[in-house]
Amino acid sequence: MADVFGFDNPVKRRHHNWAKWDVADDELPMTIADMDLPTSPQIVQALHDKVASATYGYEDIPQEYYEAVQGWLTRHHRFTPPLEWMSFATGVIPALSSLIRTLTTVGDNVLMLTPVYNIFFNSAANNGRHPLASPLDYENASHTYSINWADVEKKMALARTTMMVVCNPHNPSGLVPEPEDLAHIVRLARQYGVIVVSDEVHGDMLWDDTLDYTPILSLPEPLRGNVIELISPSKTFNCAATHACMVLIADPNLRAHAVRGFNNDEIAEPNLTAVPASIAAYRDSDEWYAAMLSYVRANIELVNDTLAREMPLITPVKMAATYLPWLDCTDLFAAHPSSPVSSVSPDYQSTEVEALDRPHTVSDEFTAFIRQTSGLLVNPGGEYFGNGATFIRMAVACPRHQVEDALARLKRSYDLWCEQH
Repeated sequence: MADVFGFDNPVKRRHHNWAKWDVADDELPMTIADMDLPTSPQIVQALHDKVASATYGYEDIPQEYYEAVQGWLTRHHRFTPPLEWMSFATGVIPALSSLIRTLTTVGDNVLMLTPVYNIFFNSAANNGRHPLASPLDYENASHTYSINWADVEKKMALARTTMMVVCNPHNPSGLVPEPEDLAHIVRLARQYGVIVVSDEVHGDMLWDDTLDYTPILSLPEPLRGNVIELISPSKTFNCAATHACMVLIADPNLRAHAVRGFNNDEIAEPNLTAVPASIAAYRDSDEWYAAMLSYVRANIELVNDTLAREMPLITPVKMAATYLPWLDCTDLFAAHPSSPVSSVSPDYQSTEVEALDRPHTVSDEFTAFIRQTSGLLVNPGGEYFGNGATFIRMAVACPRHQVEDALARLKRSYDLWCEQH
């Protein structure tokens, strides 16, 4: 298949003020969840045209923006939300933090399924709320996750639990909740007076053809009243720096309350790039999107095949979504234990998180060892709580040669770890 969009070509990100690439010249970062692939040409052209206008005043959100989002959801996810459900915010995490401030009270619990994107914990704790973890169950034999319903209900029933943040699809596990799973979460939340906020930025990145991502507000009418859905072009189209998020809320009273908070927090007005980039992404970039999915899928298959062949003690979790392989190193650490520097055992699993501090885990030691011995940067799984202490995470939405380089570096470190431990 021809590389029409230049995905094989290196993107010049080193020494260009990119957060992920603020590393030494001989190091390779595979950490932050953005792509090292060129974005859609339609987005590039839209931004060129915007800059060429030579006028950079205050922006409004045009109807065309909402229609572009609606059209995307209709074409790709068989979901056509009414335009009045939609509100703009300057990013998923700014929106989430604002919703926590507006809809919960200092000291409340914000429930999350762990391991999970660590910034969720920051959004809660930085606003004086308690991040409360409900660890996903992990099946070692199949390397798959599932929801522990008894634990979710127990923690949702706590008087101080007023919000649950869902990652749909889930980062880092790659779990794609079934519609009935989402419905059960919402039913429990209604029973216990909890608001559900669903971060769905990875909803366009599915690899299991037997599964579909279900936008949480596509659930039937009775299950929409206490639900907020957050989507963004940031992950799918590699345009996080345009700072655009669509907030969907069906209930008009909840929507009015949330939007008042967005305005109070000054996150309801777009910057120069947010609107043109989002419209070009959602309305005009389907061909690029299909090609990107095919390319990144091949990268993930390369990771899986290489690990099975050359590093059998590292096993990728069966991942249905995201471009962030979640790699189980439990067998490696069992066969080749870490040094006493780790402050917790490899089977450590966090349950309740009252602060941003976390124990030093073997995943921290291993990722530091990888960086020292090969110059490869990957994320320690302990950052994501839950059972992440024996996992690492790796971002692979990048040129194929970069994945090959990363795997060669990982193999070098893997072999040295086995020799030295």
